[in-house]
Formats: sequence, structure tokens, C-alpha cells
Amino acid sequence: MEFGTIFKGAASVLQNFSKTQLAVLGLTMTITVGGIGTGGYLIYNHFHEPQEIAAEVLETETETEEIVAAVTEETETETETEAEAEPVEVTLVGSSIEKDLKIKVQDKDSHNIKDEAFSISVKPKKGKEKESIYEDDDHDGIIHIKDISGGEYVVALQEIEGYYTKEESYTFAVKEKIEYTKVEVSDEIKKESEVAPAEDAQEVAEAPVENEVKDTVERLETDCKSTAVAASSLNKDKYASGKATLGTAVTATLSKTKGAQALVTFTYRNPWLVRNGSEGQPSEGGNGNSESQSGDQTTEVSYTITHVFYENGTQVKTEEQKGTGKVGDKIPITSYVAEGYSTTSDTSELVLTAGENLLTIEWKKETPKKVSYTITHTFSDNASGTVEQSGEGNVGDKIAIDSYTKDGYTTKSDVTDLVLADGENKRTIQWEKPAAANPTATVSMPGTGELFISQNSAANTLTLEVKIEDNNETKIVDAAGIKWSLKDDSTAGAALSATTGQKVSLSAKSATKEGTVTVVATIPYTISGEKKEATLECKATVKKDTYDGTKVLTDDAGKTLYTDEKCTTVATVADLVEKGTTTFYKDPKYTGWQTLGGKLYYYNSNNVRMVH
Repeated sequence: MEFGTIFKGAASVLQNFSKTQLAVLGLTMTITVGGIGTGGYLIYNHFHEPQEIAAEVLETETETEEIVAAVTEETETETETEAEAEPVEVTLVGSSIEKDLKIKVQDKDSHNIKDEAFSISVKPKKGKEKESIYEDDDHDGIIHIKDISGGEYVVALQEIEGYYTKEESYTFAVKEKIEYTKVEVSDEIKKESEVAPAEDAQEVAEAPVENEVKDTVERLETDCKSTAVAASSLNKDKYASGKATLGTAVTATLSKTKGAQALVTFTYRNPWLVRNGSEGQPSEGGNGNSESQSGDQTTEVSYTITHVFYENGTQVKTEEQKGTGKVGDKIPITSYVAEGYSTTSDTSELVLTAGENLLTIEWKKETPKKVSYTITHTFSDNASGTVEQSGEGNVGDKIAIDSYTKDGYTTKSDVTDLVLADGENKRTIQWEKPAAANPTATVSMPGTGELFISQNSAANTLTLEVKIEDNNETKIVDAAGIKWSLKDDSTAGAALSATTGQKVSLSAKSATKEGTVTVVATIPYTISGEKKEATLECKATVKKDTYDGTKVLTDDAGKTLYTDEKCTTVATVADLVEKGTTTFYKDPKYTGWQTLGGKLYYYNSNNVRMVH
């Protein structure tokens, strides 16, 4: 075949070739021409081998025909494919580690679609925030959004030629904190050819070589900064299901003959604090003029009421109350009591007569004089010592005397109101109380209780108190001398906070097993000079606290707590309630390599976890 025919056939398809195909064809033609030139050289220098040369030229012609045919076939195939191409259905796949959202654009085989300029819209599912647009800048089919708040978001693929999603939008949840779970990253690993594609190979080869090769990976020491949290700041009550409780009281009556114990209820009071209220003040009043006058009730008459004012005996002003009316009318007299004046007149109205209607009212105001007073109360039994009732008042004020009759006292002293005079105002009241014929007292405390083996004080502690009611106010019980002890302890560890006093606490915090323990209160008292003792007992049942010790421990804000400062071990409820850990840690800021949950991870300087 002649070369003219070959090139003519090739020219007919050149107009449909792409740049890449033209480059391939040019390279082929160069090889062909080079082959022909080589053949000519052989003919010129080696004419003794014509058959071999002819065969070689023939072979070159055949190769050229095959290349042209292959290129032509490829062009026709591409044209046909482009004409028949259909939009590709894709799916958005989302994941989140901690305050981030990673969206992958995948085909039906769950492969990331690369080399496309995808973009998505993201909007919170709740709230009024506007949507944001994010783009796949590196065209790897993955769009990673960082520093996004936790919650649900609606994500949609922005319109792009050749691709569509079956769903109009997708809803994904952004996690507020890290959850240690396996993450699938196989579809995120890039091949070497994707990092440095073949078409860029020449540029890479021609790039200048630096004198020193530097490591561009950030190398950080393994470390963790965290915030300490005191166990005392955590609410233990929400974890422990048990709560220490007390049962019905047991009571003993103390008298010359000790009474039997009985179950009773008890209300304590301190009689020495009881006092009577003051007597009321006398009420004020006046008489009106109800007499009527005869006369012509149609006659118009005038009247004048003159008010004369005195202050501390000196006249200071005069006011007239004038007007007209008919015979028989009742004219109210203006009062100045509200202004601090008083009058000896008991007339509240003027009845008009046919004659002259004149009336004069004198008003007086005296500045009150302040004086002091002291009322001394003494008691025959000296139980309350001496009580002074003192204060200040105005001359003429009536001071009520405090009474102690409700406390069992009587008096022959004058207990009428003390009227304050312009001078010394003192009085002494002597109070007496008859001796008690049969002094008695009642003591009581809870007879049963229940508490739990726990580090939680609300569950592991009972407070026991001996209540005292001294019926005859003779103070026969020595409250400070009450003694406490334990007996029949099968818990191996229950303990009292004190051994003397009116109140103690029983704790099961150090108990090693369930069981019962009896708390004994020995109460000393004295009657008619004879010292005696009474006993009260409380039988307490000790149980194991019931709670889920494996539950992850969090603070009141829901943040995960750790037992160590480097935050490698997640704390549990048992660490707080049972083990008595005093300090926990939160808000870890990891850097470098970390072993968490049995897995190894690497964190950069921004506390971002890199999957290992």
C-alpha cells in the first residue's frame, strides 16, 4: 500500500480526534517515518539484502494501518458512548466522630465518586439558621465539615450535570463527643497514582531536588491536658438506689420506778421560751350631741364654729368653720385628731337653731416626754435566773407585765399595767413554783433503722438522737452524759461517730457484709438525789447498695469523667459510690499517640484524632 493512501485515510478522521488521540497518532507517525528512513539507509548501504529490507518496510506499513484503524475505532466508540450517557444515581453517606460531619458521594457499589466538583447544602433540622454550602475541593468524593455543633442536620446534593440522588435530602446526626467505635476508612485511602497522577509525572521528575529531605508530618509527644473534678461536687444520690431510714421511736419514762418501754410518738418543746402576749389598749370613744332644737325648719340660718389651737399651753392659731343651713340641720364638727390634737369637748356636731349658732372648740397638742422603765422578774427555783423587762415609752403609756404562769409559776406581786410617770418607773415581780411531788421525764429515740454499704452518705448513715421531755421542768436527765455503744454487730465494720452526747451517727461505709447491729443509748438521770440509768436500743439492718456500678460516670453537664489525669481510663459509677475515688478528670485535650479503649490513635496539636 502507498503512503499517500495511508495518510489520506488518516486525514479523514483527524477532525474527530481529541488532543490526546492526536498526540498518540503523531507519535505513531514519527515511529513510522523513522522506520522508513532507517529502511532507506539499509537499502543504500546494504543493497545485498533487498528481500529482508522489503519485508521490513512491508511490516511497517501494516503496523501503521492497524494503528489508524484502532484510533478510528476508539473515536467511533467514544462518540457513541457520549451520545448514550445517562445521569448516574448517587447516594450521600454521612458519619461523625466529634463535632464534625463527613459526607461521601458514592455510587451504587458504595465507591466514592472522584474527579467531580461536588457540593452540598447543610442546614440544622431544628432552628432558624440558614443553610451553608460546602464543596469537594480536592475532588475525592469526600466533603469533611469540622467545628460543627452537635445535633441533626439536613444535607442535600447541589445540582451537578450527570449525577442525581434518589432522595431529595438526607438527615445525619453530628455527635457532641467522641465515641470509641470502629471507623471504616478503606474508601478514604488514596492510591499513589491519585496523589501524583501519571499526567503530572513529568513535572514531578523535573522538580528541583532539595539538599535536605524534611519530614512534613507533625511529631508530637504523647500528652493529655484535662480538668480536675472533685468527687464532692458530684451528686451521689442519683446513683444510689438505697436511702438510710429510721423506724418508729422507742420510749422510756423516767421516775422513781423505771417504766416499761413502749412505742410512742414524741414532740419536744422548751418551756422556758414560752411567754404571754401584752394586754390590749383601751379603746377611745365620744358622745355626740343628739338633742334637737325646735323651730321653723325652713328658715335659713348661719353658723360659726371657732377652733382654737394650743401647743404645750401656748395658743398657736385659730380657724373658723362657717356656713348656712336650715333650722334643725346637724353640722359635723371638723376633727383635728389626725394632726395630733386632742379636745375635751365631746360634741361631734352642731344642731342649728333659729337663734345664734356659735360654738368654740379648744384643741391641745402636747409633745410627749420619753421615759425609761425596768420590770425585774425573779424566780423561787432560780431555774431562769433573773429576767429584766425594760424599755422606753411616753409619759402616760401603759406597759403590760410579762407573765410566767404558763411555765407553772404563780405570783402575789402587782401585775397590773405599769403606767409610765415623769420620773422613775421600776417594779419587781416575784414568781414562785411549788415543788414537784413526783418528778418524771420521758426519753425516746428510733427503735429501728435501715442503711446501706455505700460511699454515699445519704445511703450509709443514720443519725440517732435521744429526745428528752422533762414533764416537771426539773431537768433530771443528764443529756451530755448519755453513752452510746454497739452490740450484736454482724456487719463487721459498722461504726458510731461518737460515744457520748445526745446525738450520734451510725455509718455502714466501712461495713464488709450485710447484717444487723444494735445501737444502745445509756441515759443517766437523777430523781430525789438518787442517780439512775435508763437504756434505749435501735436495731439497724445493713444491706448492700443496689446500683449499676459499670455505668459510665458523667458530671452534671453530661461530660464523661476519667479516673486518671491523662484520661486513659473512663470512670464508672462504682469509682464514685463504692471505691471512694476523690478526684476525677474531664475535657481531655490529647496530643501524640494515645491508647484508648484498647486501640491506638494519633492526635494532632488541635486535639483532632487521626485513625490508626
